[in-house]
Amino acid sequence: LCKHFAHKLPVEFDPQAGKIGFPIGDCNLRADDQALQVDLTAADAAQLEQLKDVVIRHLERFAFREELVVTWH
Repeated sequence: LCKHFAHKLPVEFDPQAGKIGFPIGDCNLRADDQALQVDLTAADAAQLEQLKDVVIRHLERFAFREELVVTWH
């Protein structure tokens, strides 16, 4: 996900974590052997919903061979 957005947005990542700076908010990622944790921050609820949509659509596209289960907290 980080590599995908790196050509357009400020991105930092290593094998276990990453950060993508979207104009509408930030996406922080942390991976382990069991799951990918995605933490989103945005200025308001509308931007947060938009950011959720962008991130989920891209994750679904990249994980098309796997069963993707998203649980928001």
